[in-house]
Amino acid sequence: ILLHPLLWLKQTHAILPIVKCYPELIYRVTIFNAPPALTHFVSMFERVGKHWFRGWFPGEITESEFDDEMRKIDGKLKVFSAGEWSEVAGAVALKVLWRWSQCTQHHEGDVGAGLVVNRSVWLKQNERAKW
Repeated sequence: ILLHPLLWLKQTHAILPIVKCYPELIYRVTIFNAPPALTHFVSMFERVGKHWFRGWFPGEITESEFDDEMRKIDGKLKVFSAGEWSEVAGAVALKVLWRWSQCTQHHEGDVGAGLVVNRSVWLKQNERAKW
């Protein structure tokens, strides 16, 4: 998932019909360093989507049943824009962030103006890293 997110999305296409019926199969999907446009789109869709979905089954489902179904989905997708590290830290396990950093670490060459690179090292208590 960390190195090939589009491949992961393609593979999940086969299980989406199942997950749609059983959202509890997926605990949470977290996207970090997302472009601001994606973050805003997901935020807008979360607000509008519930109102929109409510009209799909008029008279077929009660308000409390609809609210119960929506609670199953709430929080399944978390999207964080680039630089929101304090929020990401509360949503993603440290080992996941460390593994992501290992996979995307900059090893050599110049870093262009305005670009951000990462480096990581796993520290034990009282250890320090020099950069």
